[in-house]
This record gives sequence, structure tokens and C-alpha cells, in this order.
Amino acid sequence: AFFFEFGFDKSMFSDRIRAVAVEATPVASMVNCKVGYNTNQVGILDNRMQFEFQTRTEVGESAGIVIVGDVNCRGFVFEAPYILLDGSDTLPDDFTLSLGRQADQTPIIQLKAQETPIAPGYYKIELKAANPAGLVAYAGTWTFGTYREVNQYPIKYYIDNEMEVPGFTVDERMKHAGLYSVNDLQKKATGREDRPGYMNSLVFEFELNARPEEMKVMLLKAPHGFVFEDDCLGPDHDPRLHTDNNTVFGPDTEDFWPAGELATWDPLIWPRECVGDGRDASFRIPIGLEVNKRYAFRIRVQNPLKSPEWNKWTLAYN
Repeated sequence: AFFFEFGFDKSMFSDRIRAVAVEATPVASMVNCKVGYNTNQVGILDNRMQFEFQTRTEVGESAGIVIVGDVNCRGFVFEAPYILLDGSDTLPDDFTLSLGRQADQTPIIQLKAQETPIAPGYYKIELKAANPAGLVAYAGTWTFGTYREVNQYPIKYYIDNEMEVPGFTVDERMKHAGLYSVNDLQKKATGREDRPGYMNSLVFEFELNARPEEMKVMLLKAPHGFVFEDDCLGPDHDPRLHTDNNTVFGPDTEDFWPAGELATWDPLIWPRECVGDGRDASFRIPIGLEVNKRYAFRIRVQNPLKSPEWNKWTLAYN
């Protein structure tokens, strides 16, 4: 918006005569584009990938929305149908979805309008995807754009300007990771609560392939519908992330720690921060985790209102 004010440099309200805001026309460019995933494990055939984008201009008949990956995105293979995610505007019933590869084997996704135009809006779709069979050390780049005569792509007749966003690396499988199986006493002590919409407290275990040589970030990605708190570390008097062997399985439970099964965290390597972003929790861990040792942590999260279709968790350590 543009703001006009007469008397803007005066200190008295009586001298600041008039002000008005005039809405500006949005720039014809794709905005708020994002690529997400459920797992970045190499060779997984049952991944889900999310594509979010906001268009500024109506996409009419024979025009379309195109999403393409670069050479570092080779190997991803998509399957129809798509799922429209919560928070998305509605796509027309008659648009066509095309999934394939370009001549250089880079992936391409096309949403082509038919008689009903695709209105300007914010869209969030999910596709079933197979991850590349080999490791991808450098995250690729995905380009979002809208074009007239989309059948002639890669010849481009622009509607909205393109936007480029990063993808993600594809990594080897962690040696071990999963939800720790807690007994009834541990469920009560940790606040385990699996009812829809309730705050829950879950215990995870993991074992690394190699000892990290620098401080790194561990990412815990929940299924759709789970929500982590923005500060998922929490204050000292009410922590939301537990790595202390006296609290992982509930308050004052150090005497019952499964020492032959799980290693204890040295206080020097307890996570320093934890940032929640919807269904993702990222926490930074100092150097010190060892190989051939299995660690556990407990974290607080809000349950979804219904069980997700893809009900799996992802734990990644970069």
C-alpha cells in the first residue's frame, strides 16, 4: 500500500491534517513458494512431497502452473493423484495434472487450466514421491511459474514471474531411529496422551552412523497435523525437550534408566535450543554424540485431530 499524510513532520495531532492508505496492485510474480517432504532417506519409494505456491494472476484456459527441478532434483518420481492440504485455496475440478521428466531427466509438474480458470490464490498440494536411488549431497532448486500456452513449455510465455526455492538433500539411512516403546508406568510418568488434539509427550531413540565433528541440527518431522511449540526446548522450570536421564522417562526416574540399552547424555551436549515450526522441531546439539550408542529424548507435541494418512515420523541429523 501507499501512504499519504499531510503534516507528517508535525509533533501535534492537530497539525497532522489528513492521512490515507491506497492499496497497491500486487506485482505479477509467484510468492510464498516452498517445497517440503516427509522423509529425505535415500531410495524410499513411499515418500510424500509438498508444494506450496501463491499466484497473483488468473491462469486461464491453455495456461498453467509449472514446477520444475534442476539437475540436483533428478531421480524424484511422482505419482497422481494429488492431495489438497489444509490451508489451501481450492483448485478447479477440471484442471489437469501432468507429472513427468524433461529431456534432461529433471522432474516437471504441470497444472493446466481448462474451461475453469485457476484463480489467484495460495495453494498447497501433496504428491506421492519416490526418492532418488543415490545420495544427493547438494539440495536442488525448484522453479515455480505460470505461463500461457503451457503445452509449449519450455518455451515460456510468462503470466507471473518465476520464483526459485531450495529443495533438500537425500541422505543415507540413520543406523537406528524410532519411537521408544514405553510401558504403562512410563506413559503415566511422561504424560503420554494419544487422544486427538491433546498435548502429548513422546520418547524417541536413535543411533548415529558416524560421530559428528561439529555442532549440528537434529530435525524431527512429525506427520501432518502434529504441532510443536515455537520454543520446543522450554524454560528450565518447564522443559519441553528432555535429554537428562533423570527426566526422559518422567521426573526423578534416574534409578530406572535402562543403562544396558540406552546411553546417557553428557550435560555438555544437551541441546542448546529447539525451534518448532508446525510439524518440524529442530534442535542444535553440541559435539559429543558417539557411534555405537543409542540415545533417547522426550519432546512435547500437540496431537492432530485425526490420524494422518502417512503416519510416520522422520528423524534426520545433518
